[in-house]
Amino acid sequence: MREYFRDPIRIPALIIRGEQERYDEGVQKTLLGLDIDIQNEPIVSNHAVKFFKDPEIFSHPDGHRILPADPKIQDQLVDKFTEFVMAKWQLDPEVRGPQEYNLPLWRVPNTSAQGRVVRKREGLASAEEIDTLRPGAIVEELELSGTRLHYFLLCGNGPQSGWVTTKSKNGGNWLVKAPGDAMGTTGEIWIATVGTRGDLQPFVVLAMALQKAGYRVRIFGPPELHTFSEASGISFTTVCGGWSERSVAAQTSRTMGEKRHEDEDQDMAQQDQEGKDSGDESDTEGQLKRDSSAPEPNMEEHKPTANVIEEPDIGWPMFLHLMHSLGVDIKNGGDVANLAWLWVQMPKAIAVVHEAMKAGKPDLLIYNHLMVNLGLLMWRLHGVRSIFANLGLEFHFGPRGEDSFNHKTLGSSPRWS
Repeated sequence: MREYFRDPIRIPALIIRGEQERYDEGVQKTLLGLDIDIQNEPIVSNHAVKFFKDPEIFSHPDGHRILPADPKIQDQLVDKFTEFVMAKWQLDPEVRGPQEYNLPLWRVPNTSAQGRVVRKREGLASAEEIDTLRPGAIVEELELSGTRLHYFLLCGNGPQSGWVTTKSKNGGNWLVKAPGDAMGTTGEIWIATVGTRGDLQPFVVLAMALQKAGYRVRIFGPPELHTFSEASGISFTTVCGGWSERSVAAQTSRTMGEKRHEDEDQDMAQQDQEGKDSGDESDTEGQLKRDSSAPEPNMEEHKPTANVIEEPDIGWPMFLHLMHSLGVDIKNGGDVANLAWLWVQMPKAIAVVHEAMKAGKPDLLIYNHLMVNLGLLMWRLHGVRSIFANLGLEFHFGPRGEDSFNHKTLGSSPRWS
């Protein structure tokens, strides 16, 4: 992410960190064992420190935790935090206007199916990068030597920086000049959020504070946000169906599912009792054998019973098979309704914001935990600065079911790959 924040962010920042913090605390669990590129930074929090202009740092002797274990150091931290807030809260913000890139921009034509070869140095004999600069990528010209271009990637897929050839030997364009405003921004801040009221209203408050500070703000979300936003004088765009409909369907499905499984449990208990009454001495091994040979769950039985949840485009049986393969408890009707709503509505939200980007990109996109894929895709497709923020009434220390679902399904959708 550092490449998309080359200019330090000029806002007050207080970084609280543990001196013993390591990369394997929390991070590797989230990445499920994937290798981490620490970019020559042994101290984890230094990655965050680099984002800001002149941040203040409070270090405590513990590991990955906000509050230190020592009560005396806790008091010092509270004093530091209070002092920081009182000193900074009235500072005037540095409001950014529309942004243009001063250096020439280039684009890889979509006709270049395999992308363009990238080398580490100008010479054609220098080492070749593993990945190619993919079609549609927009790059900033750092240096042009004949037909050899030293670039910096602004949006799209490919190595972050390197050397490519702009023309073939017969004069064909392997890269083409892009208009100067291709990566420009409107100076606006966009906020994309979805969820229950506790996920929505805090972002309206954030938008009000940003607007009061002089920023132009636009909110994207479900129709329930319209009243809150318009009453506060904040521009609003509906991107998906109503979250309240999802909540009704989830509760209805959950209640019906619980009733169905109560009936199933009663039937099993009755069968066990009848077996005992008839003198059937079933041993543990026989019971395990029966359990292991049990058929896959009947997918038709587990689809949401409420009609307000739109059926996924792949159909309920295939959707439920997919959820079952991902480890989702499809007997939990509420979870199934939640995930079905996300499956249907999130691509709609992505399409709306994607289209809005064509009219002008924001200077910053802020998104909540249910809009993770939207935020990451807009960053990847358009090179827009994107920041995840959790302003809800609960704090998540790790990915929840919805987040894992988003990562494993919507994030790998061929529509956006």
